Amino acid sequence: MSAMTLSKSPLPTHLDYNVAVANFERACTAPRYAGGKPRLRRNGTPIRYSGGYSCVYVIDLPNHTAALRCWTNAIQGAETRYTRMIPYLRAQGLPYFVDCEYIPECIFIGNQPMPALYMDWVEADTLKDFVAANVNDAGMMRAAAAAFLHMARDLHIHQIAHGRL
Repeated sequence: MSAMTLSKSPLPTHLDYNVAVANFERACTAPRYAGGKPRLRRNGTPIRYSGGYSCVYVIDLPNHTAALRCWTNAIQGAETRYTRMIPYLRAQGLPYFVDCEYIPECIFIGNQPMPALYMDWVEADTLKDFVAANVNDAGMMRAAAAAFLHMARDLHIHQIAHGRL
C-alpha cells in the first residue's frame, strides 16, 4: 500500500463528532454499533482520543466494547485501502490485530453520513505507560523487546507495514 495522502476536502471537526457521538443512538446507524452507548467523562462528554488524521471514541456495546474511529482529515483512497487491507489481515491469522470493518455510512454529522472504522476495543496500557511502569524491571523489558521483535518479524514475513512502528 502506498503512503497516505491528505485531500483538501473538509471533514467534520472533533467538536462535530463530539456532538454526534453525544447523540449516538440517533447519529450512528451502523448495525455493528446497535445498542451501543459512548463511554463518557465525568462531565458527560464522550471520551475521545485524538490523532493526526482521526479521533476515536469508546463505545460500550451489549456484549463487548468497540472503538469508533472517525476521520477529521480526508485520506485519499481510504475506503479502497481498508476494504483491501482488512480481509488480508484477517486471512493472515496473526494475533496482533483486532476485528475491524470500514463502514462507509456510519455516523451522521447533521444530515451527512460519514465513514468510520469499527474496531474491537482493547483495554491495556499504552506502550509508553508500560515502559514507564516497568523501566526498572530488566527482565520484563527484555521480554517485551523480544516480543516486539517477534511481532516485527511476523509482520515483515507477511508483508505488513505500519507507519508508526
